[in-house]
Amino acid sequence: MRRMAKIAGWLAAALTTCSIVLTASTSAVPSASRDLPSAAFSPSSMSSSRRRLDGSPPPYSRPAPPGLRGFYVREHFPEVQCDAWRDLNRTIEFPAEFGMELIVAAPYVYSLHKQCIRAPVVSTNDSKPLYFFSQSHREDRRVRRRFVPYFNCCSVHNVHDALLPTVDYEPPPYKEFYKNTLFTFAKPLLIITNKYQREWSLRPINYIPIRHLKVLVRLLSPYYTVVYSRPTGEIPGDNSELLGYADKQALAGQVRMVEDLWRETVARWGAAMGGALTFNIFQMWLYANSDRFVAVQGGNSVLAAYMAGRGGTVVVLAVAGMELLNNTISTWYGRFSGASVHEVHDGDSLVREAVERFLPADVAGSVLKRLPARPATKVGLVPRRGRPLPIYKTVDPATT
Repeated sequence: MRRMAKIAGWLAAALTTCSIVLTASTSAVPSASRDLPSAAFSPSSMSSSRRRLDGSPPPYSRPAPPGLRGFYVREHFPEVQCDAWRDLNRTIEFPAEFGMELIVAAPYVYSLHKQCIRAPVVSTNDSKPLYFFSQSHREDRRVRRRFVPYFNCCSVHNVHDALLPTVDYEPPPYKEFYKNTLFTFAKPLLIITNKYQREWSLRPINYIPIRHLKVLVRLLSPYYTVVYSRPTGEIPGDNSELLGYADKQALAGQVRMVEDLWRETVARWGAAMGGALTFNIFQMWLYANSDRFVAVQGGNSVLAAYMAGRGGTVVVLAVAGMELLNNTISTWYGRFSGASVHEVHDGDSLVREAVERFLPADVAGSVLKRLPARPATKVGLVPRRGRPLPIYKTVDPATT
């Protein structure tokens, strides 16, 4: 009889525990998501080995080369502390472009995370590094990045609005999380990011011409370790066609190429990390160690704004794009990390701005006197796919 009573007690305790879990999984979600389409999501879909007994996520997982002590500058990244975790009652599927994911989805999901709400996200291959804080993120290789004009999944509905939300929106602290001791150089790190691809089904528009690249590298190299980033085959594709460009040949031997650093990192640590090392993890490590960026319009400028950090500086070349309607680059890109973000519209202005921001004041003054200045003027609104496309043009535009 005593044994039967003990078994009955165990059963009662188990039923009580199940009731608590079911109650937690059906709790309310924030007001910002109540009017959005929902799909059922059960916490049981997450592996029990990845969840603690109290239902909270495990400690933040920080991929690092094994045996390398003191890899992260901030070894113990603070976790979100919650008495009880709830689950968003829908799955956020995000197939949009890289920059849009950084602007729309990641800050929304991180804001919910800090409110003790787990939000499951399905995105493209190698997107997990954007959601380091989430154990509910899933990569799907079938998801292809594409242009999406409007969103109903998150607190941002249009990435080109004049203002960012103040509710349910907090950019993840990527720089603080990924800053490390691996990518250190003799001189301060400065990263130039570029692209050369069809835009809006047209020719390349937002890119740094080769002649301006050469001037930037010549002026900045004495003071910085310059890394040039225009990856081609390492990143998941989107709806843009990459085109051939002679930039890397022109800069060979003068800068560190991001592809070379990637291959060196894979050769040294890839096997030891057992497949955990991806290009975006490598890119996060590298970018987190830089406070200075020269970038072009698009996703790479958004990531640069995240990674420069408070006190850092980003100079962005934006010749055309919907960002120019409300000046969002100069207005709210700085909110991602507290960096100072400066927008220019032509190659000459890009060089001048970089000189002014990155060279010592006494050197910059004399250099600026020798540099040409042909500021771009706004041509106007060019209709593209039924929408106006703001575009700038110089009097003597460079084509190479």
